Amino acid sequence: MKTIELTKWSDVVVSEAARSTVAITNDHEILFLAEGFDQSPAWDDQTFRGDFTVHLVDQNRVTSIAVKDLPFVPAKLDTFEDGSVLMASKTCWKSGDDIQQNARRYSLDGECLDEFVLGDGISGLAIDDEDKIWVGYDERGVKDSHGWDEPISQSGLVAFSKTGEILFNPEMQGAFKFNALNVEYSNEVYVHSSEVSHFVHFDRFDFMQNVFMDLDVDIDGFMLLLDDEMLAYKAEKLYWFKMNKLFEYYEARDEIMLQDEHGRKLDMKNATIRMRGSDFFFIHDNGIYHTKAYPNPVL
Repeated sequence: MKTIELTKWSDVVVSEAARSTVAITNDHEILFLAEGFDQSPAWDDQTFRGDFTVHLVDQNRVTSIAVKDLPFVPAKLDTFEDGSVLMASKTCWKSGDDIQQNARRYSLDGECLDEFVLGDGISGLAIDDEDKIWVGYDERGVKDSHGWDEPISQSGLVAFSKTGEILFNPEMQGAFKFNALNVEYSNEVYVHSSEVSHFVHFDRFDFMQNVFMDLDVDIDGFMLLLDDEMLAYKAEKLYWFKMNKLFEYYEARDEIMLQDEHGRKLDMKNATIRMRGSDFFFIHDNGIYHTKAYPNPVL
């Protein structure tokens, strides 16, 4: 079994309930909802209002953004180049001609700067270095959006402008839903789609690569390594993939163990892994651990 060594990056502890909201920003910071928040099915989506706090962590420096009267639970988070924060709901209701504005952009002072529609069934969200918002959608968004005749999410992947205009809506053969995004630069947009397991690369709006991945589960995150290698994370397990150049697909080769800089094993149970660009973050009960996948190999 291969091993990756991580160093302690921050003593900040993200509560277990809030770890599903953790995002890595393009400034290599951690962004998350202060408290976990499960939306009750008894709530009326059209009348819900709530107050929330989001934390932005740069090692042991924490910036808190308090927002008031938000009309949705902010499940997906990221930052723009100017430092403003995007908050989006996973769901987006539509009733007749009325459509929920399920995304808002906030200043660090908690002022709402803009609001717009990103669609229903959001499974992943990331903002590139040109402020384009890349959104991947789950099965609900692709096939089962209630009230939508032709949902904007039906292609499974959409790129929006900073103000919510649709810029790119690719037609992808075999795309069923999008499980994971890894977006750092606009020419390095990587997505994983199913039900056929595919790894897809876009350079801005140009389709560059579509490669099969030998993995029988939906993944939560992935990152590219050197020499046609990849890491993928799912169900508290981390996998190492290697490109099979003869048949041109990513083949699962091994599971990965994590350890800290002192050689102590880091248990993945109840922890969360986030990967973006070359940044690998491990969110644990003891704090946040980190490594960079390149230019130096991690395996």
